[in-house]
Amino acid sequence: MPRSTHSCVSISSRASEFKPVNIGRLCSLQFSPDGALLVLGENDGGIRTWNMISGKEERPFLGHTAHIWTLAFSPDGRRLLSSANDSKTLLWDVKSRRELLTLEDADIIYAGIFSPDGSRVALTSASNALLYDAAIFSRKQEGKWFYPTRAQYRADLMQWELAIRDLGEAINHGDRDPRWHQMRAEACAEVGNLDQAIDDFQAALESDPALTIAREELCDALLARSRPGDRETYFEHLRMLIERARHQDTPENVNSAGWYASLLADSPTDIDLSALLALVHAKAVAAEPQRYDFLSTYGTLLYRVGDAAGARDALDRAMSLYPRNTGPGGTPFDWVILSMCYWQLNDQPAAKKWLAQTEDYLRSVREDPFFSDQFWLWTWNQKAEIEQLLTEAHTLLGGKDQSAK
Repeated sequence: MPRSTHSCVSISSRASEFKPVNIGRLCSLQFSPDGALLVLGENDGGIRTWNMISGKEERPFLGHTAHIWTLAFSPDGRRLLSSANDSKTLLWDVKSRRELLTLEDADIIYAGIFSPDGSRVALTSASNALLYDAAIFSRKQEGKWFYPTRAQYRADLMQWELAIRDLGEAINHGDRDPRWHQMRAEACAEVGNLDQAIDDFQAALESDPALTIAREELCDALLARSRPGDRETYFEHLRMLIERARHQDTPENVNSAGWYASLLADSPTDIDLSALLALVHAKAVAAEPQRYDFLSTYGTLLYRVGDAAGARDALDRAMSLYPRNTGPGGTPFDWVILSMCYWQLNDQPAAKKWLAQTEDYLRSVREDPFFSDQFWLWTWNQKAEIEQLLTEAHTLLGGKDQSAK
């Protein structure tokens, strides 16, 4: 029987199982930092991947055409570096398998490694050792795109202060793109510098009023800072979100206006919550009845117009669309509104139960640096929103935030 020209590899999460897989000649292999993914480089340029939890092959990385010399993961496991005999060195996004950056027309790279903080890459050819900025594969700080690009990379690594510094350089060098103000505002908000964040969000909107996400995040920053006059500014921008929803009534625009209108209990009389509720139902919920976020917003708005029973029912439906492995479905936003619904319905035990559920969850968010929720990412603006609602619930139920002790 002829000898096979392929390697025979067993990939399994259990040592007792053996599943032969025919792949090209292996040149290199590497585990992700968490051990969940194994990547294998082949002689023909293929980069195959196996999920070590399921033991199954996943999508490959497609970009090389020759012998793979090196594979290296970034410390957070979100990036993969590869080099091959085709004189290309590539930086990949692991989750999407998307090629992010390419270093071409260089010497063949035989080895590469990330620095411990993930910000730099060291590469070796036959005669040189080279140090690159991992954000852009550049050894020189040149071009107006340098600082914003590196800032985005640093933000992905949650290196907020470094991202703020790079975006400041871009702005100081005269780059007038309003997105850099928005990005710096987001980074400043992450580190608690809300004054600078609000200034930058406003600067971005002055340059481009159509930056809707910047307007939404400005509302969140105003909620978080909560100084005299911030509520009035919040409502000013809320009116703009509502106006956009009326004229560009996509489900997302309408849901956004409905959500930001529902975060505060004391909307001015010129903001017609009943009309907005009808708009959310007609343009968002009716259009996509299985969307959790649309139903959750609708339920919260029902509470704001005084229909506690209707709000309870809508939130129950929303939570059924967002199941969790354990405990109730939905998110703490649903739970805290439910606590107020039940209080208004004179069911105090249920009200206190949902408030305690919210507090227990948020205690982990606040105190555990390793807390992770696969269903929800707790960014600075989401934290600002939930704290606003939680404060309202404590006031209504007459209790204190036990998680703060």
